[in-house]
Amino acid sequence: MGGIILTATFNVPWNEALGALTVPTSAQEAATIWRDYSGKWQVTNLIRTIVSGVCVLITAAGLMMLHRRVSDASPGQ
Repeated sequence: MGGIILTATFNVPWNEALGALTVPTSAQEAATIWRDYSGKWQVTNLIRTIVSGVCVLITAAGLMMLHRRVSDASPGQ
């Protein structure tokens, strides 16, 4: 869920803003636009990757705990 919130809040609007720009004719101008965009996007992308990974680990731990409870409660075992 955290990854989706970060994506919707930051990455999607930044991608749309970048897509709305006129493609510069100067390589230097293009490099400036990319430098200004890329850094903040990469930081946010790293954070959402970590948050998503933590969410997967929490979900896996919850499923393992649920499986143990179900196994312990099953008759005949």
